[in-house]
Amino acid sequence: MIHNDGATSAEVSGRGMGAWEYRVRACNAAGCGPYSGGVGVQVLLPPAASSTTSSVKMQTDRSPIKIACSVRWTPVAQADRYELTAYSNGQLYQNQYNGPNTSVATSINQMSSAYCAPAHVVRACNAAGCSPWSDPVTQRLEIIEGGVPVRGVSHEQE
Repeated sequence: MIHNDGATSAEVSGRGMGAWEYRVRACNAAGCGPYSGGVGVQVLLPPAASSTTSSVKMQTDRSPIKIACSVRWTPVAQADRYELTAYSNGQLYQNQYNGPNTSVATSINQMSSAYCAPAHVVRACNAAGCSPWSDPVTQRLEIIEGGVPVRGVSHEQE
């Protein structure tokens, strides 16, 4: 029993994810009537936080300079989309992706700086809302000589 007084409504909280059914019946000094038909409620909570697993910027060492960036993160149960945002000096500053994939990338031949940033954060979302932002992951720089990454350095936070 969730509610037992003369009110005609009740607030219910603390239910976990899943399908819940509620029924009511009226009572007075003479007794109680039959239960009503059930009313179903589907509870969906925001997903747990995701985490960025890698953020890489590849750059050629000779002119013409070509750049490509990629970011990957962990999938989360109940998430149907992810938001990826550039991060620097404790600030979110540029939304870079909003969709169902768990990675984004540009080809070195596209010469695109999309997904390039000092660091990234990601969060998992569904119809109930979004998780907290992940911890930031610094983007690693790989210099390419002759098409092979030869050394990696991290962007410095400004």
